Amino acid sequence: GGGAAGGELGKDKVMMKEQSIQCVIGCNPDERDRLQELVVTITAWVSLRQSLQKYVPDFDILNKQVKRASASDWDKHAAAELKGTHNYSSLAKISRKVCEEGKFFTIEALAECIAREVLTDLDASQVTVLIDKPEALQKKGAKAAACEITRSREEIFFAGKPKAPPPQPVVEEEEFAQQPNASGTARRLSSPMPTLEP
Repeated sequence: GGGAAGGELGKDKVMMKEQSIQCVIGCNPDERDRLQELVVTITAWVSLRQSLQKYVPDFDILNKQVKRASASDWDKHAAAELKGTHNYSSLAKISRKVCEEGKFFTIEALAECIAREVLTDLDASQVTVLIDKPEALQKKGAKAAACEITRSREEIFFAGKPKAPPPQPVVEEEEFAQQPNASGTARRLSSPMPTLEP
């Protein structure tokens, strides 16, 4: 698909809704050797207008679109427009791969992993992952246990990075010790005197 705005949060959303996946999920012993259903919804924040404009001039003008649709080389116009969108199939492939291969213990950790994979593979500024586990609360009369998280690119890839240490004060003038040396002259320090905090 096309590109989203780099560091800015995209205004638009593309979604993959309610994908049913059979996978190993859970902390109980009887959950580690059988499949359970999960329902996954992914929402990615992107900048569709910016990405479409890269490939299709005047994509939002009706008479221009009519001409493209009726042109003999309409397939080229279709391919160009498709490049400016985002690949919904990629969202489905990412979630299925992570769910089936990870064999996670909790839906919370699973959601985090899906979010990271989406932001790694797709040009989105932010992603929301919603996971329903229908079997978890069936006996309690609830439709599902669910977890929803929203993560930005900055949170995933830049949070927790160590900051550069603050600059140290520079001693402008040469410092001399007060005690004279053997010859009776002031003894010069080999390095500047440290500046003490008040």
